[in-house]
Amino acid sequence: MSKVTLCASITTTDIAAVKKIEPIVDLFEVRIDLIGDSWTEVARQLKKRGLPVTGWLKRAANGKGTRPGGLSVCCKPVELGAKIVDIEYNAKNVENIIRLI
Repeated sequence: MSKVTLCASITTTDIAAVKKIEPIVDLFEVRIDLIGDSWTEVARQLKKRGLPVTGWLKRAANGKGTRPGGLSVCCKPVELGAKIVDIEYNAKNVENIIRLI
């Protein structure tokens, strides 16, 4: 049987809970839209790779949310060294977002 890569989603700033499961996961999905501005502090405390996710883009594209921080939210993970950033392919102006990051 091949090894499965396990990704856990971080949706709050509860670092104790993250540290508890960190040994059994391979990487984390850091939900910027759910954590808010303090997501960078959470991400900095991870020993394993974190995948910044801007889930608000899908809701904003569908008229169901706003974009906290605008496009800078997409650029910040890259500025902090992220190699992978998850954005919604059907987000409004996705081409512009991709050019920026």
